[in-house]
Amino acid sequence: MEFFDFNRIPIYALDISDQSFKFLRLSNSKGGIVVKNFGEGGIHKGIVENGEIKDKNGLSEILKETFEENNIKFVALSLPEEKGFLREIKISGVNEEELLNALEFQIEEYIPLPAADTFFDYTVTERGNNFFSLVVNAFPKSIVELYMEVVNASGALPVIVESELDSTARSIMPKDFLKITMVVDWGKTRATFSIFENKILRFTSTASVGGELLEIAISKNLNVSKSEAIKAKLKADLNDLQSSPEIFNVVLPVISELIEEIKKILEYWHSRSENKTKIEYIFISGGDANLFGLSEYLSKKLEIPVSLANPWVNIEFPAKYLPPIKYKDSLRFASAIGLSLRAFKEEIIV
Repeated sequence: MEFFDFNRIPIYALDISDQSFKFLRLSNSKGGIVVKNFGEGGIHKGIVENGEIKDKNGLSEILKETFEENNIKFVALSLPEEKGFLREIKISGVNEEELLNALEFQIEEYIPLPAADTFFDYTVTERGNNFFSLVVNAFPKSIVELYMEVVNASGALPVIVESELDSTARSIMPKDFLKITMVVDWGKTRATFSIFENKILRFTSTASVGGELLEIAISKNLNVSKSEAIKAKLKADLNDLQSSPEIFNVVLPVISELIEEIKKILEYWHSRSENKTKIEYIFISGGDANLFGLSEYLSKKLEIPVSLANPWVNIEFPAKYLPPIKYKDSLRFASAIGLSLRAFKEEIIV
């Protein structure tokens, strides 16, 4: 029998993308933290497009069923990167206690939205004699309120809202890892590239080079069904051309496009950095990061260490505990896992 923990409110992380949603909750257990519950579901095409909810009633109906089945009443919500604004700002002539008010007054100089229509937070990256350097992460108020409205209509209360990039970084970047790092989140419909310096998000970009393009290319060029194309994609090994040369020749243009996008960002970062710093490491995450040999292939082509992310790296599991989500699937849950880490700390009722 399971007893309710009256010292905590059960907060579920919820990550919504164009074609799917994922939920997850971490919980205390003897000897560490465990995955209390998790799941995912599909979203019909047209309900969410490029991170924008087009059919709030349709999305609400999908989520409502899941919320009822899993008794989800409180939600931590991640916001889509492509709808946000990331800016580096320098403010002078104020003390740290006055930063928020000063930023509210100046925000329209940097974000193409009226201050009243913007939600934002900031991180101080440098403190000078008479100035502060900040990284500001902002979202249109309309986008935030629409996501919260859908969660409310689905029967739950949104209690935490943050950028999906912050959530992902919290799960995959080891606590003491301070290298200048790029995170490539390769999903079905898009690839998101983000750069962290001292674990602070400094740059982000999105390109429509989704892993779905691999399936389309395989299906079209080899004249097979989509399900067969997915199977073929998962069997391909980028480091063993002899095993499936016909597959490699088909997927190579898509992989090359992904590499070119990464190279553009690497060059941009090097050119903009005052100290000409370079990206020292790359983590790849997302559902299509599971392509065999991808990290080794990227590392060879980019001449930078590349590895698959480990979304569980910052969670202390009990001895001999194995999470119920397979490692290859956990790459799809990286944002939900990171968001759940934050929710876990805020569940405690003071």
